[in-house]
Amino acid sequence: MPVSESYCRMIEQIESFQASGNDNTQILKFVANSYGLTHVAYLGLQLPKLTRDGPLVCVTYPDNWVAHYRAQRYVRDDPTVHRSLQSILPTNWADFPQHAKRIRQLFGEAREFGIGSNGMTFPIRGRGGETALFSVVSDMPASDWEDFRRHNLPDMQMIAFYIHRLITEPMEQQSEPPKLSPRELECLKWAANGKTHEEIGVILNLSTKTVRVYLDTARHKLNGMNITHAVAKAIILNIIPAPL
Repeated sequence: MPVSESYCRMIEQIESFQASGNDNTQILKFVANSYGLTHVAYLGLQLPKLTRDGPLVCVTYPDNWVAHYRAQRYVRDDPTVHRSLQSILPTNWADFPQHAKRIRQLFGEAREFGIGSNGMTFPIRGRGGETALFSVVSDMPASDWEDFRRHNLPDMQMIAFYIHRLITEPMEQQSEPPKLSPRELECLKWAANGKTHEEIGVILNLSTKTVRVYLDTARHKLNGMNITHAVAKAIILNIIPAPL
């Protein structure tokens, strides 16, 4: 899957917004406003050195909702947390069964606090056991929400990983970007431009199998969940240029 122009533009805008001195919460509000969302939330659950005393939370939710959520101990029942941790794919809140009283109460009160009635949660996992969740919330009508999901889900998934890195990296010990071989870089560059394994093989005069090997080793070095994630990380780290 090629990295979309809309994603690249959004990353450039976020970086410019960050360079102006805005903090992480303001950046999340910027993302929410840019996509017509009511709220955006990041929850770091298992992060080396960062979650020893509890989760790492960065949200645009109002303080009174956060306080109410904690007082009610909704985290024990919240399907946006529990279901997402059981999946590697984004979860659509509309798919959660709400027959349980506590879950109906949770979503009902969330609407009363102006959180929004529709949402998606994206699991974020690293090779070292890192676990985090990124959620986007909307009060769009159901039909508009489905259109939004269909058109923006790939970008939202990559933005989730970008926000994860943006929030956690300054708090962790800085390390040098991974060193990729020239062939790994070439394969990633063409993958970023939407070329298939077969097309990359023709361009670089390599077998399809060899292209797969180079992309897979690059993905491992970049700690990517898949090739799309590896491409996004390589662009963010300035290892490869954004697609033409």
